[in-house]
Amino acid sequence: MPQLPITNYQLPISPIPPLGEGGFHYPLPKLRMFVSGLELWQWINQAKAEAIDYDIAVTELDWFLIELTGLDRLALRLESFKDLPKIELKLSLSELVELWRRACRNGCLCSI
Repeated sequence: MPQLPITNYQLPISPIPPLGEGGFHYPLPKLRMFVSGLELWQWINQAKAEAIDYDIAVTELDWFLIELTGLDRLALRLESFKDLPKIELKLSLSELVELWRRACRNGCLCSI
């Protein structure tokens, strides 16, 4: 078997990327957050009361939920999500609650 000649060719070496979360060099999978439809419905009723107390239009709450839950305006209006066993959230429910409270204290969603 013939031998291949050895060359001085070197493969380019890419710099090691900075460490990510948890010290890993590869992207971590995004955690999926879920809440039951009933639990979300109960929170929405509380959030509507807060919106009224802070003089924020309830439609702002709808926009907030559309962005963070993936539910559409009709599902929110008809409350058809209420019986779903789980709804995926972009944030945990506790983070969603805190974000809404911060928006209410600031008087608008533009500051979140």
